Amino acid sequence: LELGSATGISAIYMALGNPDARLVTVEGCRETAMIAQENINRIGIKNATVVNASFEEVLPLVFFDLKTIGLAFFDGNHTFDATVGYFERCLPYSDENSLFIFDDIHWSEDMERAWEKIKQHPSVSVSIDLYRMGLVFFRKGIEKQHFLIRY
Repeated sequence: LELGSATGISAIYMALGNPDARLVTVEGCRETAMIAQENINRIGIKNATVVNASFEEVLPLVFFDLKTIGLAFFDGNHTFDATVGYFERCLPYSDENSLFIFDDIHWSEDMERAWEKIKQHPSVSVSIDLYRMGLVFFRKGIEKQHFLIRY
C-alpha cells in the first residue's frame, strides 16, 4: 500500500521489487494520478493499481480488498493528525511481518511529533530513523528498540 503516488516512481520500484505482490497506490490529485498510471503502464507493471481518491475515502475499500498490509509507504498528507490517523487506521491490518515506512519524518514539526508518537506506539517493536524516512516493524516477542542511522 502506498499513500501518495506522486508520479509513480516509488510504486514502480516497489512493484518491480516483488512482482508476486499486489500494490495499491493512492493519489489524491487526478492529474498526478494519471501521470503515475502512465509511468506504470510505460514500464509494463501489471501488479500495481493507481487509485485516484482521498486517502480517507479509499482506505476502507483497500482494507477490504487487501486483508493484510505487508508493506505500507506513507507519503501523503504531512500533518500530525493525518499521519497518525493513517497509521492507526492501517495498524489493524498489519501483522508481525509488516513494515510501515514514513517519508519526510523530519520535514516539519508536525511530522517530527507524528514520528515520535508512532515509534512509541505499543504495537511497534522496532523503529529505524533514516533521517528522511522512518521504518517501523511489529515483530512480537522482542524488546522495543529504536535505531538512529547516521550517515
